[in-house]
Amino acid sequence: MLVAAVVAGSAYLEIERERGRRLLELEGRATEFADLLSRSLAQPLWNVDFKAIDHQLAALSDNAEVVEFSVTAVNYGLVSTVTKAQSRGTSDTIVRMRPIEYAAFPSSPAEKIGEVRVVLSRALTDAAIASFRRSILLIAVTTIISLYVATFVLLKWMVRGPINRLEVMVDRIASGDLDARCAVESEDELGRLAMRVNAMAARLRESTAQLRESERKYRGIFETVGVSIWEEDFSWVKAAIDQLKSRGFRDIGEYLTEHPDFARDAISKVKVVDVNDTTIRLFKAQDKEECLVSLHKIITEETIKVFEKVLVALAEGSARFEAETPLKTLTGERLTVLFTITFPPQSDPFDRVLVTVTDITERKRAEEELRRSEAYLAEAESLSKSGSWAWNPTTDEITYWSQERYRLFGFDPKAGIPSLEALLQRIHPEDRAKWLENAESAIRKRGDSEIDFRVVLPDGEIRHLHGIGHPVFSESGDLVEIIGAAMDITENKRAEEALRESEEKWKAVFENNPTMYFMVDAEGTILSVNPYGAEQLGYTVSELIGSSVLDIFHEADREAVQRNTVMCLEQLGRTMSWELRKIRKDGSLLWVRETARAVLMKNQPVILIVCEDVTERKRAAEALREAQQELARVNRITTMGQLAASIAHEVNQPIAAVVTHAHAALRWLSATPPDLKETRQALGHIVKDGNRASEVIGRIRALIKKIPPRNDLLDINEIIRETIALTRNELVRNGVSLQTQLAKGLPLVQGDRVQLQQVILNLILNAVEAMNSTEKGARTLLIRTEEDRSRGVLVEVHDTGPGLELEHLDELFNAFYTTKPGGMGMGLSICRSIIEAHGGRVWATANKPQGAVFRFTLPPRQDVAS
Repeated sequence: MLVAAVVAGSAYLEIERERGRRLLELEGRATEFADLLSRSLAQPLWNVDFKAIDHQLAALSDNAEVVEFSVTAVNYGLVSTVTKAQSRGTSDTIVRMRPIEYAAFPSSPAEKIGEVRVVLSRALTDAAIASFRRSILLIAVTTIISLYVATFVLLKWMVRGPINRLEVMVDRIASGDLDARCAVESEDELGRLAMRVNAMAARLRESTAQLRESERKYRGIFETVGVSIWEEDFSWVKAAIDQLKSRGFRDIGEYLTEHPDFARDAISKVKVVDVNDTTIRLFKAQDKEECLVSLHKIITEETIKVFEKVLVALAEGSARFEAETPLKTLTGERLTVLFTITFPPQSDPFDRVLVTVTDITERKRAEEELRRSEAYLAEAESLSKSGSWAWNPTTDEITYWSQERYRLFGFDPKAGIPSLEALLQRIHPEDRAKWLENAESAIRKRGDSEIDFRVVLPDGEIRHLHGIGHPVFSESGDLVEIIGAAMDITENKRAEEALRESEEKWKAVFENNPTMYFMVDAEGTILSVNPYGAEQLGYTVSELIGSSVLDIFHEADREAVQRNTVMCLEQLGRTMSWELRKIRKDGSLLWVRETARAVLMKNQPVILIVCEDVTERKRAAEALREAQQELARVNRITTMGQLAASIAHEVNQPIAAVVTHAHAALRWLSATPPDLKETRQALGHIVKDGNRASEVIGRIRALIKKIPPRNDLLDINEIIRETIALTRNELVRNGVSLQTQLAKGLPLVQGDRVQLQQVILNLILNAVEAMNSTEKGARTLLIRTEEDRSRGVLVEVHDTGPGLELEHLDELFNAFYTTKPGGMGMGLSICRSIIEAHGGRVWATANKPQGAVFRFTLPPRQDVAS
C-alpha cells in the first residue's frame, strides 16, 4: 500500500507538474494571440493580417491547457468577443487589461473601442511549480522505479489522449477550418478546456464572418465613392527626409531650394499600392494595374513644385497636407485637383499613406469664369462710369457698394461701405428731397424707378448722375432690398448743353449764313433749305420743301444733276463738287458751284449740298478767257511782225515763180505754131505756186484771225513742219542750223491747230533770239518728237544758246517774267496756258554741253487714252 501510495503520489505530482508547465506555456501563447487580435481589430479591415492570426491559432495547438482570457472589441459596428475559461478553484489571480483604441484617420484622436482582459491564476502557477519540485524530490527518494515508470506511463497515456485530440482540433482551426469541434469526454479540466476551445472557435467563426461582411461593405464604399483614393508607399521619401534631418538639415525648404532635383527624385520613388475605381475613371486608365505604374505620367511641373511643400510638411511632422495642383490624365487631358495627404504618426510605417484626389477642374473653371465676370463687370462699370449698390429699406443698411460707386460718390474704399446718412450727405441739397421721394415712391409702387440727381464731392466738384432702382421681394411678397445703379452723366450733361449751344449756333448759321444750303433725299426731293437759299432763287422755304430739286435747275443741266446724285449715293461720305446752272423763280439764270456729300440719317441716305453763287465769277472767267485769247492773238500778231521779212520771203518766192512761169507761157503762146503743151505746163506751175502763196497767206491769217478755239484731231509733226516753213527764212538769216528728229507713227492729239502752232513758233523764235546773243560756237536748233510713257506726245526744242539760270527756272513761265531787255514776259506764260488747257505740261531744263531745252507733252486723243 505504501509503495502504491508512493507511486500514486509520484504520478500525481508528475501530472500536476506537466499540467502546470503546459498551462503556463499556453497562457503565454494565448496572451500573444490576444494582443495580435487586439491590433488587428484596431486596423482597417483591408489591412488585417489574417495569416498572422492563423499562425497564432496554429501555435495554440501545441498546448492543451488554457488560462482564462477575454477580448471584446467594437469596430465599425462589429462586436467581437473571445473568451478563455479560468481554472476552477483558483482565487489568487493576476488580471491584465489592455485597451483597444481606434483612430479613423491618423490626424483624428484615438477612441477606445474595446479592451483585452487576461486573467492568470497565481495559485495554479505556484502549485504547478511546487508540484514539479515535489515530484523531483519524490522521484529522487522513490525506490520503486519500475512501479513508478509503469504508473507514470499509464497515467500519461490517460492524459495524453485528450490533449492530442485537442491539439488536432487547434491545428484544424489554425489551417482555416473553423467548423472543427473537439469531442468532450470528461468534465475535468481537459474537458472544460475542450469546451472553451469549441466556444472560442464558434466565436471566431462569427467574428470572421462579420469581418468579411464589413470588409465587403467598406471595400464597396472604397471602390464606388466619388473621390479618387490612392494608397501610396512613402517609405523611401520618409527615410530620405529622416536622413537629411539626421545630417543636420533642419530647414528642408531651404535644402529643396538649393537642390531642386530632390523633389523630382522623391516623387519618382513614391509607389502606388492601391487605387479605387474612381481613380481609374478620373485618369482614364484601362485598369487598376495601369494606374499602379503610371504615377509619373500624370504629374506636371507644377505638381513637382507643390510636392516640395509636401516634403516640408512631412519633415515638420504634419499629420495632414492639402493643396491644389494640375495633373494630367493618361490620355493627356489637363485636370485641376485638390489632393489631401494623411500622414501616419512619425513612428509608424509610411508604406500605406492615404491620398484623396478631388477633381475641381469644373469648379476652377467656374471660379475663373466668375472672376472674369467680376473683372468684366468692374471694367464695364469703369468704362461706363456706373456703379451698383444694394439697399435694405427696412434697416436702412447698404449691403453692397461696387468699387466704381466709391469713385462716383467720392468715398474711400478702405473705409468700407458708407451709411445711408453719409450717402444722403453726398447728394446735392437741392436734389436730396427729390431722391428720397423717388425711393419712397418706388417702394410704394413696388416697381422700378429712375432719377437724375447731382452729388457734391468733398473737393466741391459736382457730378450729374442717372440712378435706376429695382425692388426685390421675397416669396411672401415682402420687400427684401432695392438693387440699383448710378451712371455718371456729367459729360452727357455737358455734351447736351454743348449740343444745345451748337444747335443754336448752327441754326443761326443755317438760317442766316449768306450761303445756300439744301438737303435732298435719294429721290431728289428737297427736305430742307435755308432762308438764304430760298431767297436767292426767289422762293420761300415752304415753297421749296417737298418739291423736286430738278425743278430749280436749267433744263440742259438736269441730266448732269441726276448723274451727280447717283454718284453721291454710291459713294457715301465722299465730298464731290460741280458747277451747274439754276433757274430762279423769275426765269433768270444763276451759276452755282455745289459741294455735296451723301450721309446716312436715321439709316436713310440724304445728300447735303452747299451752293455758292459763282455767276459773277463765271462772267469774270469768261471775260478773262476772252482777254487771254485776245492777248494770245496780239502775241501772234506781234510774232508775225517779227517774221515779216521771213513771211515776205515766203510769199515772194511763189509770186516770183508765178511771174516767171507766166512769162514762159506767153512765150510758148507767141510761138508759131503755139506750143500748147509747154504752155499747159507753165500754167500748171503758176497754179501750184499760187496755191503755195495762198497757203502761206492762209496760215498767217489763221494765226492773226480772231476765231474761237477748236478741238480737232491733229498730227503734231505736221504742225511742226508748217511752223518751220514760216520761220525757215528767219533761221537762215540768223545763221541757225535746223535739225529735226520727228518720230513716225505718233498718236494723234486733240486740240487747236493755231494755238499749238503759236506755242511751237514762240519756242523757235525764243531759241533763235537766245542763240543770237552768243558770238562763238555753232548755232543749232533741234526739234524732236517721241511718244511718252502715257502714250501721248513729247515735243522738245533744243538750242545752243547761253542757257538758263537754274535759280529762275520756276519763274520762266510766270506772267511778266522775262530775261530779254525789251521783252514783256508774256510769251512763255501764254505757252503754258495753252499747253495746260490742252491737258499737257511744259517745262525747261539745261541743255548739254550748253543751251536750253524746252519740253511739252500733249495727251493722246480720248479714245486712245481709254
